[in-house]
Amino acid sequence: MKFLQKKNLAIICLIAIIIFSIIIRFWFFWDGNFSGDESAHAMKAISVGIGIKDLITIKNTQIALHNVFDPIMSHAHPPLEFLIVVPFVIFQPREFFVRLPFILVNLVTLILGCVLVGKKQNKIKTISFLIFFGTSLYVVWWSQTAMYQSLAISVGFFISLSFIKLSKQPTKKILFTNSVLLGIGLMVFSDFFLYIPVFLFILYEKRSYFSKNDMLFALTIFILICGPFYLTWIIYGFLPGTEKIGFNYFIHNKFSGQINIFRNTESYARNFFLFPGVFVLFPAVIYSLFKKTRESKYLIPVFLSYYIIYVLKPTAPYFYFCAVFGPLCLIAISGISKMKKRHALILLILTLLVNIFTLSPIFNRQFNGLIFFDTNPKDRVKYFGDIIKRCTLQDNETYLSTSDPWRTNYYFGRPSLYESENFTGVKKKLKLFLSKKDNYINLTVKFIHFQNGLLDDNLQSELEKKALKILFFGNEKLLLFRDCNIQK
Repeated sequence: MKFLQKKNLAIICLIAIIIFSIIIRFWFFWDGNFSGDESAHAMKAISVGIGIKDLITIKNTQIALHNVFDPIMSHAHPPLEFLIVVPFVIFQPREFFVRLPFILVNLVTLILGCVLVGKKQNKIKTISFLIFFGTSLYVVWWSQTAMYQSLAISVGFFISLSFIKLSKQPTKKILFTNSVLLGIGLMVFSDFFLYIPVFLFILYEKRSYFSKNDMLFALTIFILICGPFYLTWIIYGFLPGTEKIGFNYFIHNKFSGQINIFRNTESYARNFFLFPGVFVLFPAVIYSLFKKTRESKYLIPVFLSYYIIYVLKPTAPYFYFCAVFGPLCLIAISGISKMKKRHALILLILTLLVNIFTLSPIFNRQFNGLIFFDTNPKDRVKYFGDIIKRCTLQDNETYLSTSDPWRTNYYFGRPSLYESENFTGVKKKLKLFLSKKDNYINLTVKFIHFQNGLLDDNLQSELEKKALKILFFGNEKLLLFRDCNIQK
C-alpha cells in the first residue's frame, strides 16, 4: 500500500511539474514586441513565403527565386531559425505566431526528454529533467523567443543524449540518428561543429561495431542535410556586394578583433554560469564529475570547447552558450542519479523552489531579460510605428531612429533612407539634420525617434525646438516634422 502511495505521489508530481512548465511557456509570450533579430526573421520568412508562393504559381519566377534565396544566403547564420517560421508568418498577430513554433519545439523537447531520459521507469531522472529543463528561467525565456538560441537548447540536448546512447549502445540506428541530429544542429547554428570532435572520439572508441559502409552512410546523411547550404553559402560570399553579409559576416564577426579574456569571462559568468535556471545545475554537475559518470566523460569536452573558443572572441557572445545547456543538463541528471535518494530529493526540492522563485519575471510579463533590459513588455517602437504608418510617407520621405534598424524596418513598415549600423552613425545624421548643411536630409526626414538619455542635452533640445509635434511614450519620444493630424 505504501509503495502504491509513493508511486502515485511521484506520478502526481511529474504531472504537476509538466503542467506548470507548459503554462509558464505560454504565459503572455506574445506580449513583448519583436527584438531586432526577431523582426529580421519575420521579414525574411515573409520574403521566403512570398517567393515559394510565386514559384508554385509560376509567377515572376526570377523575382520569386530572389525572394527565396537572398534571405537564406545573406543571413549571418544557418537559416533554420527563420525557415520554421514560414508556415506561421502569414497569421496575425505575428508576435504570437512567429514565436509559437519555437515554444512548440521546446515543449516537444520537454515531453520527449522525459520519455528518453526516464527510460526503465527511472523517475528520479525524469523529475530531475523536468525541474532542470522545465522550470529554468533561462530555458523558458529563450523558448519564447524566435531566435536560434531557442532551437540550440533543444538540439544541443538531443545531440548530447544521442552521444550517450551511442556510447552505451553502438548500433547503426543510433549512429545514423547522431548524423541526422548533427546535420540539423549545423542548420541551426554553425557552432555545432564543436560537437563533432566528441562524436568522432566516440565513433573511434566503438569502431569495431561499425563497418566502413556504415560510417560512409552516416557521413552521407550528414552531408545531405547541411552540405548543400554551406556550399552555396560559401560560394555566395564570393559574389560582389556580399562583403558584409552571409558567410563573410560570419567570418569577420567570429575571427576578427582584439581578444578580451577577462571581459568575456565576466560576461559568461553574469549571463550564463550564474544566470537563474543555469547556476542550479552546477552542484549536480560537480558531483557527476566527482563520480566520473559517462555523461561527464563525453559531454564536459563539449562545454570546455565552447568556453575555450569563445573566450578568445573579440566580443562576449554569451548567447552562444545556449548550445551547451543540454550537455550540462544531462551531466547534472547523471550526478543526481548517483546520489543517495534522500540527498537527491533534497537537492531537487531546493532547485525547484529556487527556479520557481526566479520565474517571477515571467509572471510579471517581462519578456526575455537577456535581450530586453526594459521591464515594460509594451515596446515603444511598435507604438510609434503604428503612428508613422497612419501618417502616410512619400517614397522620398523617411525617419531617423536610435532603435535597432531591423525593428524600425519591421514596425515602421520600411527601412530608413539613412540607416546606420550603430548609434554613432545615427547621431551624426541627427547633427547633420540640425546643421542644414545637407538640404536633402532636411527635406526627407519627417520623424525622429529616440530614447531619453541617449542624446546630448543640447542636441535633444535643438531637435525638440524644431519639431512640429512631440509624442511621448514612457522614456521615449517621437518628433514629428510634418503635420499628420495625429492625436496621441
